Order: sequence, then C-alpha cells, then structure tokens
Amino acid sequence: MVTRKNKIELLSPAGDLPRLKTAVAFGADAVYCGLPQWSLRNIREIQFNEETIREGVTFAHERGVKVYVTCNIFPHESHIKLLKKDLAKLNKIGFDGIILSDIGMLSLAKEFAPDIPIHLSTQANTTNSEAIKMWQVLGVKRVILARELSLLEIKKIHEAVPDIELEIFVHGAMCMAYSGRCLLSKHYTGRDANLGDCANSCRWKYQVKNKAPEKVFVQEESRPDDALEISEDEHGTYFMNAKDLSALDILDQVLDSGVVSVKIEGRAKSIYYVGMITRLYRQALDSLYAGKKVDEKLFAELDMVANRGYNHGFLLGRDGYEQEYDVAAIKPNLDFLGQVSEVQDSKFKNYDIKNSLKITKLKIKNYVLVEVKNKFAVGDEVEIVTPDQIVKTKITEIFDNGSLVSEIKKPGEMVEVSFAIGEGVPPYSLIRRKKN
Repeated sequence: MVTRKNKIELLSPAGDLPRLKTAVAFGADAVYCGLPQWSLRNIREIQFNEETIREGVTFAHERGVKVYVTCNIFPHESHIKLLKKDLAKLNKIGFDGIILSDIGMLSLAKEFAPDIPIHLSTQANTTNSEAIKMWQVLGVKRVILARELSLLEIKKIHEAVPDIELEIFVHGAMCMAYSGRCLLSKHYTGRDANLGDCANSCRWKYQVKNKAPEKVFVQEESRPDDALEISEDEHGTYFMNAKDLSALDILDQVLDSGVVSVKIEGRAKSIYYVGMITRLYRQALDSLYAGKKVDEKLFAELDMVANRGYNHGFLLGRDGYEQEYDVAAIKPNLDFLGQVSEVQDSKFKNYDIKNSLKITKLKIKNYVLVEVKNKFAVGDEVEIVTPDQIVKTKITEIFDNGSLVSEIKKPGEMVEVSFAIGEGVPPYSLIRRKKN
C-alpha cells in the first residue's frame, strides 16, 4: 500500500501563465514550463516570456509547488551564443530543475546555470541503468525515462540505480517516433519537431499504395508526388496515429515501480485539459495514499476531455500498445464555457486556492469574473468543476461591461456571472455545459 511517507510528485504541464495557475489550483505538486526558443513546445498562442515565467515561479513557490523549466531542443551551432546568455538569466529565476536532452546544453547548463538541478528529458531516450549511471557522472539528478519502457523494466532500473530520481509520463499524447525523434514534420513542412515546431504530420490522412512489386508506400493525400516507402523488421510495423496514454487505472502499479514523479503531457493543450486531468490524477493519488481504491467516477471523467482513445502505452509491455486506426479524435459531449478568473465577493479577496477550494455557502448573491471560452446564455444548465467537486447549477445573470445581457458569444471576453446555487465559486474553477 502506498503511504504518504513515499508520496509521489504529480507533475502537470504549464504552457503559459493561465495554465500554470490552473495546474496549481487543481492539485499539481510541480509544473513544467519553458521559453519558446528553447522548448519542444513552441505554440505562438500558448507560451511564456521572461516576465510571465518569473510571475509563474513566484505564484507556484508561494503555494509550495515546484517549477521545472524545459530547455529540451536539440540546438544548432547558431543557438549557442544566445543560449549561454539565456541560461544565465534562468539561473537567477529560482527554478527547481532544468529539463535538458542535448549533452552540449547539459555542459552549458552546468557552467551558466549551476544553481538549477539537471533533469534529463525523455527526448534523450534513456532505456537502461548503464546509461543512467553515465548521466549521473555528468551531473544529472533526475532522469525522465523513455516512454517505450514497461513498468517491469522501470522497476529493475530503479533497483539498479536507487539513488537517482526517476520520472515517467502517465498521461497524454504518444509520439509515433522514438520519444519525439521524428522527421515527418520537417520533411513535409520544413517545421522541425526537434526545435519545438512539430506540425503533427503523423495525424494527417494517408493512403497505402503498392507502386512496385514487394514495395509498399504511404502517401499523404495532398502530396501525391511525395510517397514514403514503408519498411518492416522482425517486430512488425508500428506507425502513425497512436492512441493517448492513460495510466489512471494502473496508477497503483506505477507507484510501486520506484518512480518519484508522474507526469502529464500537454503544454499545448487547453486550460480545461490541464485542470481536468490534473484533478483526476490528484484525486486518484490521494485515494491510493489513503489506502482506498480509485473512485470509478474518475474513469468516466477521462472521456469528458478530448482524446484519441486511451491505452497503457508500453507500461504493461508491448502487447498493451495499440495504434488508433480511427482517424477521428474522441470529442466529449460537452462545451468548455469558461474559467473563473476572479471572485468578486470580499470574502474571497485573499482566497487560498491550495487549501480552500470547496464551494462555500454565501447568504448574498455572488458574482464571479469569467473568461469566456464558448458562448453561453442566461438559463443554461452548467457544471462547475473544482478540484474536489462537480456542482450542477444554472446561469442566472450575465453582466458585460456593467450591462445586463442575456447571452455572451465572443471568446476571450471577461464577463460577470452569477449562478443559481448562490454560493461562492473558487477562482480557476472550470465551467462546462453538456450538449443536447
């Protein structure tokens, strides 16, 4: 049985400041983030800059949450000069770890960011204890193991090198290549996945064609003159649209493997995804720590988040790994309407989101400031999701710039909303509506 004595870290993605705050609010023990120029998640609309990443570190540390900075690109020679300057800047911010994959960047981090513990990225494809021993010699404090390992292999690695921290992914998208070492995006679009600019070419629609005897090619439908030959080995052919990883139902086995941190993929995913998936794993971990079974309701909530179908990846061995042959993603039967940004009532001015997240009864009407994600209207029946509750209620009033309105349509607007429950709603709560 897992006890709090050997509590495992829940590590959530933080693509930008709002996602970082959401992850913290919904129970992450640590978050990982990055600056776009050095990170393998370079999404223009979702990113940090130096100012917001400093704010994020302060926000997290004030609430007892660690922050790891990701610098896991494979840098070219032209990057080195700027990299030295930026590593020196990162060293002053107070990160709890720096995630690296390139051995040259590791050397520079030791020189220019000596105060930050070094974590080895999953992009380094570490699959055995002998490699870990060498990384230890080079100064690595934690290894994020390759996704291609089984729990049995992970346990054996831990037994061989018990004095180094091990981290694994337990949820999120799986790459069709070896932990991201893919050239499809570069080949088709010129966008380099190893520099954080993946076009997700593996998710496109392809056709398989025989163009010569005993030769099979895969062809992207809009590029008929650019076919790629498919090759096989003794293990078979594994390619393209992998299902999503979810270890929620085998989390007890994960905790027995010797890892110190379980990681959720998704810095480019939505705020709703970050909050919901962090919430599910937080509740599951807490149940296991208390000697209880994971609540069956949590598994149903997995499908309330868009996914490609779930499997265990390689955690239970190769037989547990599956490809997703249906190209369509599984979309939940609900709309994410918005997120509570700020509670207007004075009772919540200094709200402790880490320890006081239950919806609290108020005797007066309470308005909350909501950042709109999808259109909604007065009278809509909605669900408010907090870290430990899902409350059904109805929208009773909407104020847009001080004017009472019947509906709001434009995403990105900030509006004041009241609900029929007449209760205080915590900041960072998620508001969703089931589709008819």
